[in-house]
Amino acid sequence: PEHQGILQFTQRYEKYQFALRARLLGSQYEDDQNTLKLGSYGTVDLDLTSSFSQNLDLLLSVTNLFDQTIETGKTS
Repeated sequence: PEHQGILQFTQRYEKYQFALRARLLGSQYEDDQNTLKLGSYGTVDLDLTSSFSQNLDLLLSVTNLFDQTIETGKTS
């Protein structure tokens, strides 16, 4: 894509870390001839990390939290 951006908010509380991330991607072409244009989209992701020790973290991650439809391909 020609344009893309990420905005992330992170908050730490004791042994937990919470992250909320918004990703925006502009339209792009699927093929080399630039005839099959894919739409732009944005998603929201959520991460929760818990530190059990200095060497052990547990990460729970939800990608595309609101189940946004993402166009991944087209046929000519």
